[in-house]
Amino acid sequence: MSKKKFKLGLFAFNASSGSTITNHKKKWRANTDKIIKLAKEADECGLDFLLPVARWSDWGGSSRPHRNTFETLSLASALSMITKKIYLFSTIHANYIHPIIAAKTLTSISRFSNNRIGMNFVCGWNKEEYEMFNVDFNLSSSDRYKYGEEWLKIFNKLINPKIDKFSFTGNYFKIKNGQNFPKVLNKNFVKISAAFSKDGRKFAGKHFDVLLTMFNNLDSLKKTNEELKNKSKKRIQIFNPVHLIVKKSKTEAEEFYHEYSSKNQDTKAVDNFINNLQWSNKKILASYLKQLKQRVSGSLGSFTIIGDKKSALEQINSIYKSKTDGIAMTFFDYSKDFEYFRKNILHEIRKF
Repeated sequence: MSKKKFKLGLFAFNASSGSTITNHKKKWRANTDKIIKLAKEADECGLDFLLPVARWSDWGGSSRPHRNTFETLSLASALSMITKKIYLFSTIHANYIHPIIAAKTLTSISRFSNNRIGMNFVCGWNKEEYEMFNVDFNLSSSDRYKYGEEWLKIFNKLINPKIDKFSFTGNYFKIKNGQNFPKVLNKNFVKISAAFSKDGRKFAGKHFDVLLTMFNNLDSLKKTNEELKNKSKKRIQIFNPVHLIVKKSKTEAEEFYHEYSSKNQDTKAVDNFINNLQWSNKKILASYLKQLKQRVSGSLGSFTIIGDKKSALEQINSIYKSKTDGIAMTFFDYSKDFEYFRKNILHEIRKF
């Protein structure tokens, strides 16, 4: 990935509705033509990364958000052939993708993409997806990360250039004569963990290069970032998902946000999203979002910038000054809204 102090990327662009849960008729409709165009534009304008969301089941309701979602390993492989510089991530669900499959596939992409691939690692939390894959256990948060820890031990051995064959016996995995050749080019292989809970953030701080985590307000962000970095056993970087609604005026932006996230909110799908968080023992996040259903509809809980160009730049600058190392941006309509961002805001951010 680039060595810029403040990295910018696109998040959740590979899924229908993006990071919104709305019945609005103009919501993001992910298809191959739009994604190809978006990826090329992001690459050409100098964005740092593309981070897709992994989703196997939709959220129901009348809008069925994420019903059309492009799988992230094959997507990264395809995008590596049409881009030149931008760094690509695949989002890997530990419960659904075996570490040997992940290592082999990511190695292949690494070699053909000129070492532009990394992994966004998640331990899973969606009840319907567990059922779809016949994963018949509901692990507690701490047990889920113990499972993830074993997964990572195997994966790291597989991509380690100093390790040939190995065997492994744990509580969740048993590997005999595991191997993976060729190897990932380690010097630029970035591992992200997406987490919000205390256990999840601790897990990320121990094993990963980047923690992707949400925040609630700008006032406490710097303190939170400092605490997370001080607790980390590695020199971890912090990325925040940020949803942007930027219009010519603050009033126009606020009215549009209200129109799609409140007036046209898909309430059934919003409830399904929150209920899944509760089922997976993410009770703190679920309780918080239950009080803010409009925020779930508007951005799946991510911090949302709503305003004009000046206001957006001021808030992004505040995030930058809070020791956040990068933002994973989402938009209501990636085609239209990213074009405005690219032409009117991006060059100003690069001056930070």
